[in-house]
Amino acid sequence: MAGDKAALAQLYSMNPPAILQVGKDKVGLNDELQFWAGLPSSGVAEFNPKVLELNVLGNRVQLLLRIEAVKTNQSVVASMVQIWTEQPDGWRIISTGRNDFAPAASRRLPQPAVPNTSLYSAPAEAQAELNAALAAASREHKRVLVMFGANWCYDCHVFDATFHSKDFATLVNDNYVVAHINIGEEGKDNNDLATRLGVVLDHGIPSLAILNSDGSVVVAQKSGEFESTVKIGPEDVRAFLEKWKLAAAVSLDLPALPDAAKAIAVIASSDVQLKFHFLATGKQIYKCENGTWSKGPTPDATLYDANGNAKIHHSAGPSWTMLDGTGSIKAIGATAVHFTAPDGASIDWLKLDVDKTARTGAFSDVGAIQRLYTGAGKAPATGCSPNQTYESPYTAHYYFWTSK
Repeated sequence: MAGDKAALAQLYSMNPPAILQVGKDKVGLNDELQFWAGLPSSGVAEFNPKVLELNVLGNRVQLLLRIEAVKTNQSVVASMVQIWTEQPDGWRIISTGRNDFAPAASRRLPQPAVPNTSLYSAPAEAQAELNAALAAASREHKRVLVMFGANWCYDCHVFDATFHSKDFATLVNDNYVVAHINIGEEGKDNNDLATRLGVVLDHGIPSLAILNSDGSVVVAQKSGEFESTVKIGPEDVRAFLEKWKLAAAVSLDLPALPDAAKAIAVIASSDVQLKFHFLATGKQIYKCENGTWSKGPTPDATLYDANGNAKIHHSAGPSWTMLDGTGSIKAIGATAVHFTAPDGASIDWLKLDVDKTARTGAFSDVGAIQRLYTGAGKAPATGCSPNQTYESPYTAHYYFWTSK
């Protein structure tokens, strides 16, 4: 900013006169010129405007800017919306609204040097973008990371810069296909899609969901966990991405059980053989019963093979169904043998007898099922209200044993 009012005045429309606003108040052109021209003398330096969003409206262009600067050794920031129109003598500002500079909150995540103004496509393209991401995830054996947000959301641009940074690019690119879902200028678009995926937008954006390539939801944010990049750091983002990435491979070697878990052991023999070993990710769904969470949650999980391919859906019953329709099986939950998970924070390990009248196809010779090496999945320790449900994400290894 050179402080030249005459040069600045050439940027604004005179016929019709530009409409200028600071906060909720309209101001005159001379006051606006004085503000910008006076910045250097007021100690504002290192002026750095960033365009977050660019919309072409006929012969007009709307810009949303984040203006960063330094004032007396302190980082400050202001927001501005400008509308430009092409006039016979060139492009001129016909409308602008801004706030005053205020101290900028510090962030530990990478910030964009040049924000991607096309980060979020038009809201109407959301389902097509999600479908394309799911197809890519299926081809590449990845999960879909769905980011609800908008181009006007600076925190959304910070996440984009973080995902492309040298510390995160490999983790993101190797494990996820990212889909950006635009909630629109007023935050009212694609709320139905967010509801369908279990994402709660009331606490702000960005808000994330992780999907399997078949579209099933692995986890969805409900409490605005990432809505402010001021409140989180690289360790929070990395923990989230590491936790929910799809395992590239699953060892088919049966790990040794702790000695204390003998009650749920299955001893291999000529008559008893391990047929399948899958890694499951999903959720345990609890219902409120008389003020406490049900002790028998309903599972909703996808089981993956050693190559990361989705093979089985696990649901109420408990039951397991091959996704290709080649078999299904039910277990007898009432006779399950339990072993408390060694970490004390995850759902029990189990050994289950199967219902031999409810096993078909690929499962027709399976006689026992183990759920081992669980991660999370417990109900909250707090009480609950009538009709309330709680979805608790979990992982587990499932072992299917044949018997004669």
